[in-house]
Amino acid sequence: MPNNPAYNLTDQKISFTYQNILQTDGFGNYYNGLGDQVFIGGGTGSGGPGPTGATGPAGATGPAGAGEFYYQSTVPSPDPSSIGARWMDSDTGIEYVWVYDGLNYLWMQPAQIVSTRYVTTYIGTSTYSASFTYNYYGVIYASGICSVTLPLASSPSDDGKNITITDEVGGISAYNRGIIVTGSGGQLINGNSSISMKLNRMSLTFIFRNNTWKII
Repeated sequence: MPNNPAYNLTDQKISFTYQNILQTDGFGNYYNGLGDQVFIGGGTGSGGPGPTGATGPAGATGPAGAGEFYYQSTVPSPDPSSIGARWMDSDTGIEYVWVYDGLNYLWMQPAQIVSTRYVTTYIGTSTYSASFTYNYYGVIYASGICSVTLPLASSPSDDGKNITITDEVGGISAYNRGIIVTGSGGQLINGNSSISMKLNRMSLTFIFRNNTWKII
């Protein structure tokens, strides 16, 4: 036996020196020629999973988002700290965001990338109270003076809202025809309590700014 090369259990040739001669006691234990116990592996295998590392520290908590959303026609009055609150005007479908511009807390309409579609209607009576539900009013009343009252706006939340009034049938330059536009609650139009429209097919756009109406 010492003169022959020995082989381990994985068929790898090992040195045939005396101490490498394997002996067994019949109970599955192996010893070299010096009497030292030898432990023989059972072939190539993958080790088991290592221990799980320690859990890292939790990341910083992000800022809380604004949770307030309003869907109503009347102007909401959220807490000033609710920056980012949203309000959709149920009359017009226009959405606003509660912001602070450095001077005031106010509802501001986000910039629109797509083109704006105006909501239109007509006026066929001698008196009419307009609202922010519509952006355009076409007057078709032809039996005399048509008196139109602009909606009562509040500053600064209604800044930038506008209404267009147009003579759609012509003839308002005649003696008994015309359109008279008046502000609500004492709100003026270009410094006047009312504006008279007397040109055929005349059209005026009124925009609210700083608690008064302007003609553009």
